[in-house]
Amino acid sequence: MIAFTSAVEVLRMANHLCEKDYYSWSVITMDGAPVPSSNGLTVQRTTTYEEAGPLDIVFVCGGTNVEKYVEDRVLALLRRLARNGVVLGGLCTGTYALVKSGLLDGYKCTIHWGNMASLRESHRRVNFLEELFVIDRDRITCTGGIAPIDMMLALVRSRFDKTLVGEISDQFILERVRDSDDRQHIPLAARIGFTHRALVKVATLMEANFEEPLSAVELADLVYLFDSNDAGIGGEIEVRLREMIDLWQRRHSQSRLSGEIEADRIVIEDERVGWPRRRHVIDTPAMVQLHLALDRARTVDAAAAILERVGTPLSTSAILTQLRDWRRLGLVFEEGGRFVALATCAARPISRVPDRSFPVQTLQESHA
Repeated sequence: MIAFTSAVEVLRMANHLCEKDYYSWSVITMDGAPVPSSNGLTVQRTTTYEEAGPLDIVFVCGGTNVEKYVEDRVLALLRRLARNGVVLGGLCTGTYALVKSGLLDGYKCTIHWGNMASLRESHRRVNFLEELFVIDRDRITCTGGIAPIDMMLALVRSRFDKTLVGEISDQFILERVRDSDDRQHIPLAARIGFTHRALVKVATLMEANFEEPLSAVELADLVYLFDSNDAGIGGEIEVRLREMIDLWQRRHSQSRLSGEIEADRIVIEDERVGWPRRRHVIDTPAMVQLHLALDRARTVDAAAAILERVGTPLSTSAILTQLRDWRRLGLVFEEGGRFVALATCAARPISRVPDRSFPVQTLQESHA
C-alpha cells in the first residue's frame, strides 16, 4: 500500500499545485473488483483494462508473496499492453510480474532488495540494479517503501520544471529528493546471504575497513570465538564465513567509508555497496569532538566525560540522540551500549581524541 499511495500522491499533488488535472489514474484489477492490500485496506474505485480507456503508463504494484498472484492471465495482459505500445512499470515487487512475463529481458530494472537475489540468479537476461528506481526506455521500475515518491518526482520533472518538484517536496516535507543514482539500502545479512548474528557483526566491521584492511592479527581477534572449543563454528557456517570473506575482498575496490579532517570539520564520504552514496559533513564543535572520541568503543557516559574534558560538553541525552542518528546512517557501530566510529581515512585516522579542543568555527551540522 505504501508504494502505491506514494506514487499516486505525487500525481495528485502536482494537479493540486497546478490547479489543473494534468494527470489522471485508474486502479485496474483483473476482474474490476477491489483487491485487499497486505494491511487489509482496499481501493474501492477499481476497473478493468477494457473499461479503463487509453493508457500512457501501467504500473504493476506488488506486495508480499507476490509470486502467488502473478497468474497466467496477468502475464498475458502485460504482454498485450506491451504489444499495444504502453509504457510498463513496476512498484516494489510489481517488477516481479514484468520479469516473469519476459518484458524486462534486455532491460535495466530494479526491485525490492528482498526479491533481487533470487531473480538475478534465475533471470540472467535482465540487468538488475540496486538503484532506488530505474528508467530504461519504455520500462520504469522502482523499489518499495517511499521510493516511488522519488521516481514519480523524476517523471514530473521530465514534463515540468524543478520548481514544481520543489513545491511538491515542500508539501510532503521531503528533506531531499533522491534521484536514480541513489541506491536502496540493502541489509548486510541479505547481501552476504546469512543471518548468523556473530557473522553479520564481523562482516559489518570488515566492510567498514576497506580503506585500511584488517591485518591477520586484527581479523583473528575479531573472530577468535570461531576457533574456540566451546563456541567453535564449523561445517556449513564455516563455509559461509569463508565465502563472506571472499565477497569482502572482491568488493574492496567498490565500497568504502572514508573521512578527512578539513580544518574545522569532518567530511565522511559514504560509497559503500548497498548504501546511498552520501557526503556527511560534521561541523559543530561538540559533534566533531564526539566523533573523534569514537576511535574506540565507548559508552555514552565515557563520551560525555571526554567532551567535558576537551571543553565541548554535551548532555548524555543529546549524545545518545546523535549516536543513534549516526547509527541509522551506518556511521557508527553499537554493541552492548558502546559505540565506535566506522569511517577510516587511508592517510590519517579521523577518530583520534585530541589533547585539546579541535578548532572549529562553524556551528552547523548537516547530513547531506
